[in-house]
Amino acid sequence: MKKLQYILAPFIAAAVLVACNTQPAGPTEAELSAQVEAKVDDVKAKLKADCDANLMNAATAIKDSTIMSMGSKPAAAAKPAQAPAKPTTKPAIKPAPAPVKPAPAPAPTPVVDKKKDRFDNNGGKTVTAEDTKAKGDRFDNNGAKPVTPEDTKRKADRFNKNGGN
Repeated sequence: MKKLQYILAPFIAAAVLVACNTQPAGPTEAELSAQVEAKVDDVKAKLKADCDANLMNAATAIKDSTIMSMGSKPAAAAKPAQAPAKPTTKPAIKPAPAPVKPAPAPAPTPVVDKKKDRFDNNGGKTVTAEDTKAKGDRFDNNGAKPVTPEDTKRKADRFNKNGGN
């Protein structure tokens, strides 16, 4: 029992010292949450800026395409108000510009499946009777290769060369 006390005493002392250390090694939970919130706010700001930029680019593209479809006429500038002119006998009627038709979309290219004929017609291969016979010959004698005396002698030489007794 006395020996057991000598063995357990250092372990108990170490456990007490470890339990007394109450200062945390890292940042507190409040500090961590503040850091996380700051990073989240930064990422939100970046994403919002990117989204706003994308929206502006899309709006500019739509505006440009609308201007192009109207016949490439620049937008009319605001004119200062003038006194009304005297009416003429016949007002001039301008013909409406012909609407510009958008270019037809190109026909979609058909999707070609390169592996479609993989299992049809044996993959495009022709098997002859000679091929079948050659494959069949491999499996004669239950796959056993005939052993010749020369093979046996070579194997014995390799065994003796490698230090076999």
